[in-house]
Amino acid sequence: MVLVALVILGGVVIFVAWMVNNSDYDAKRRSLKRDSDIKNLKNSLDVHFLQENLYPFFEGCINGDDDLTRQLYDKGVMRPGALVADPLYPSDPEHCYYYSGGGGTYSIRIDMERVDEQGNAIYQYVQP
Repeated sequence: MVLVALVILGGVVIFVAWMVNNSDYDAKRRSLKRDSDIKNLKNSLDVHFLQENLYPFFEGCINGDDDLTRQLYDKGVMRPGALVADPLYPSDPEHCYYYSGGGGTYSIRIDMERVDEQGNAIYQYVQP
């Protein structure tokens, strides 16, 4: 009976450890996707700036089917089908790449899936 209890307890401990590691892995995978998306988006915006001498005018979430993405596709600076959207969006609308800008500058806000000591979301900002 003790042996059965130890086996069950060991199984529960292994399962919990696996869940924690899997959760960390998923967060790291999403973080790598965000890094890649933002690099591609920034490159597309820089090419747009070189061609037009301004950044596209837009404010809102970038989800792959928004006005900013269409502008970049139409100008040929982002390849069609390149989906740039936060890995948690749209299932979690709080997570999106938020673009605000046009003309000589822009800012992209990225939710990093972390919170500070007060429970506030931590954001990263990308600018030219």
